[in-house]
Formats: sequence, structure tokens, C-alpha cells
Amino acid sequence: MTPETYPHKQQPWKHQRELLEQTWDREYFALLWEQGTGKTKAALDTACLQYMNGLIDGLLIVAPDGVHLNWSNTEVPEHLPDALRRVTKTFAYQTKKAKNKSFKADIQKLLDHKGFAILCMSYSNFMTGDGKKWAKKFLTERTCMYTLDEASEIKNPGAARTKTLRASARYAKTRRILEGTPVTQAPFDIYAPMCFLHKAFWHDYNCADYDAFKQKHGIFQPITVNAGNRVVTVDKVVGYKQVDALREYLLPHVSRVLKKDVMDLPPKVFQKHRFEMSAEQWRVYNDLDKQQHAMLGDVQKCPECDGTGKVDAGDYWKACDACAGRGMVSDLNITAELPIVCMMRKQQVSAGYSPADEDPHLRLIGSTNVRLEELMKLVEKITGKVIIWSRFTADINLIMERFAKDGISAVRYDGQVDEDDREAAKVKFQKVAIKDGGPVAFVANPAAASRGLTLHAAKTVIYYNNSFKLRDRLQSEDRAHRGGMDEHPVLYIDMMSDAPIDETIVTALRNKQDVADQVTGDEAKEWI
Repeated sequence: MTPETYPHKQQPWKHQRELLEQTWDREYFALLWEQGTGKTKAALDTACLQYMNGLIDGLLIVAPDGVHLNWSNTEVPEHLPDALRRVTKTFAYQTKKAKNKSFKADIQKLLDHKGFAILCMSYSNFMTGDGKKWAKKFLTERTCMYTLDEASEIKNPGAARTKTLRASARYAKTRRILEGTPVTQAPFDIYAPMCFLHKAFWHDYNCADYDAFKQKHGIFQPITVNAGNRVVTVDKVVGYKQVDALREYLLPHVSRVLKKDVMDLPPKVFQKHRFEMSAEQWRVYNDLDKQQHAMLGDVQKCPECDGTGKVDAGDYWKACDACAGRGMVSDLNITAELPIVCMMRKQQVSAGYSPADEDPHLRLIGSTNVRLEELMKLVEKITGKVIIWSRFTADINLIMERFAKDGISAVRYDGQVDEDDREAAKVKFQKVAIKDGGPVAFVANPAAASRGLTLHAAKTVIYYNNSFKLRDRLQSEDRAHRGGMDEHPVLYIDMMSDAPIDETIVTALRNKQDVADQVTGDEAKEWI
């Protein structure tokens, strides 16, 4: 069978058809397509065509938690040709069921299946003892195409997950990686995923290992930092080089597709919904601000003049302006994590509760949660379905409780919900109209639901608060803005208190800056 005679169940877009024609029989290839441009269908079409031509009889898909269920329950039924569906057996691996006899019997049936077998696993599934065992059996007992969805999950070459998945790739006949945001922080992100495709991919590029790759493309500057009781010198990345050469080397092995180039989608519309924190919130916020500046060594009292002068913490030693003496600045080691924690604490205060490291239960500030009340005002005015993103479990708890109290139908998708219930929540929100009893709101954590889901039933997206990660923001925006949506714009509303922290985070993300990365690279005091 040829790409021209392949019986598509759904008519492909031009870029999907061209990819199939040009790469279907390649041993490995990278689909670096922006979210919503149809890379899932493209990957499935490739696997099906390889099966129909006798190249493979199995497909192993590894995806983020929950997304692997989307592959088995939604994507495979929607895209496999009807004739092929009749000889295809699909199985979604779930760790919580791995010890059950019935589960073992079902996955064994998949291994023994005479037709086309598809095994869908999550990255966390794969890294369990049983997960590794079943994945290896599937890869070695069948002839497989091996696909990583959201392949930046293995961008850290030193991580155990990356090493395990790279090692397992050698058992596959063909390999594909799918990724919509391949480089959110640095060119270094692409190194490990390409090694999954071919273990010697970078050798012809004269990069024997990751260190050589970093030296080839990174511009480093030595800086001194306090490390406990000593000062050490480390190399800090201050820029990148030979990026054009990297792009040229990758070109034959990757396809990069952007929505703006291949799809006529309606625009994204952005708004900021501003509101004022309560007086109680401001008191907590200002106290926290003072504590954090002191913690980060903003100023230190001069011990030689009994504190009447101040010593600038910018230098390890500096003369005091008041007494011309030498005051020793604290050698506190300001790690990258500390400023991030400080920012998170302020973000929690702006959300209406007081953070406490010792107390697992966040304490509400005052009798009224201003942010939650503002959300209810927004939801009341919205027509149709809405996605609400929040990074904190405490916020999602409050939102779901308030919706239940006010009779607003909503589903939840975060770490507090198991895989089966997540999948049910997604299907119900996407498929069941409000008039038929479907939910009005999809309340989710972007870390759990920002990837691999189609949620274009929503015309409005509200960011109750934001993650610091640019990847989470970009991916979560595109859950509603993707192929198959109606001809309507998507409205994105950022909820913004008058606390500086909200403006800082949203401005950085909209300027395509990863907040966490910026904090580690810039002066901490500029951010908090």
C-alpha cells in the first residue's frame, strides 16, 4: 500500500498528507509540530501504513500521565481506518491495576494478538518495575514502532527516565518523537530526544556527548557564588552560538509546523481582569516582602557601628558609609530555589491564603476570598463552556466547592483525580452539551492537563493564577485553540490582583519568558 492509496478515516490536511508521503517508511523522524496541528493523526497514519506494508505489527506509545488514555480511548478510534480497526487491539497500561490477574491476562492477550497491537503507557507507568518489564516484552516479542509523545519529557540527559527510554529505543524497528514546544529554554533541550531516535545521532555532528554539545552551542561566563562556607566559580550560560548550524543539521530529520502557517484558525484574544486585594492580604503580603528581602540579603547591619549604617549585600565585603568600617555581609547561599519559593508564597497570598511551611493546610486570609469572588463574577457573565487553570490544589478545592454550592456543573482534572476519572472528565466536558447536562467548567492544573488534550468545546479560558513555566502556559492555551474548533475566537482572561507578583508573572509569560528560568538567570531582587 502506498501513501496515495492509504484509506484515511478522516481527510488529512495538506501538511499531514505530505509528511506521510515523504517519511512513512523512515526508520526515525521527529514531528515538532505546534499544538493543534494534527501530529497525533500523522503519527498514527505512519504506524498504520507501516503495518499494512509489513514493516511492523506493534505500536508502543509513551505519553504524559492521562494523555496515554487519550491516545487509546479517543485518538486511535478516531483515526484508524475502519478495516484496520477490526484487526487492531489497543491496551492502556495503568500501574494501579498491574498486579491484578485480569490485567496481566489482558496485556498478555495484547502480546499474543495476531493483528496490529497498540500499547499506550504514561512516562510514570513506564518507569515502574512492572511497566519496564511489559514494555520490554512488547518491544522484543513484536516488531514495533516506538513513539514518544511530548518528548521533552526526556530533555534532561542525566535523568533516569531519559536513560531508560533511550536504552529501550534500540528494541524498536522504527521510532518517532512528537513535540509541540521542543525548545522552551535552550537549544540544549533537543539533544536527548534526538538521541532516542538514534543513539549515534550527534556523532556526525562532532558531538560525542552532551558536554560536547553544550560547549559547541553555549556561551559561558564564569561567575562566583557562595556555597556554604566557601566561594566557588561556576559557568553560567549567557547566550548561544552556531544555532544556524544546528538547525541545518536537524533539517533532514525533523518537521516543524506552526498553526499560523498551515491553519486558518480564529485569533486568540487576551484580557486582564484586575481586582484589588483586601487590606488583610496587603498586610500579609508586605510582611512577607520584608521577610524575603531580609532573607535574600538585601541589606545587612554593619557590626562595627552597631547598626547605624548599612552594608550593601552586592559585595562580600564593603565599607560602611556611616563609619567607614568593614561590615561582613552574610554568606547566605542564595540558591535558585529560594527566589522561586518566595515568589510562590506571594502568589499564594494574592490568591487569598497565608502560606506556612509547617502547616499542610493553608490558612485563608480574612472572611472573604477576593479572587474566588472575582472568578464567580466572571463565570456568571460567560456564555458557553469555560476552562479554568490554577496551579494550586488548594485553589482547585475552593473553586470546586464553590461551584457545587452555587449549582455550577464542573469537572476536575488534576493530581487529586485518578486516570479513569480524568479521562471521564475530559470526555464529558468535550462531548456533552450544557443543555444535555454537560459541565460548564473544566477546572484543571496546567501541569496535569496542559498537554495532549483537545478541549475546543470551550470558548473562554480563565487563568485563576499561572504556573511559572512557559511550557505550561503555551500548552494550556492550545487546549482550546486547535484544529476542529468552530469559527470563533478564544478569549483568554488572566486574573490579576494589584499585587506586583501577578503582573510580573503574566508579563513574563506573555513575553514568552520562562519565569523559573529568568529567576535563575537574573538578579533575584528584580523578580521579588
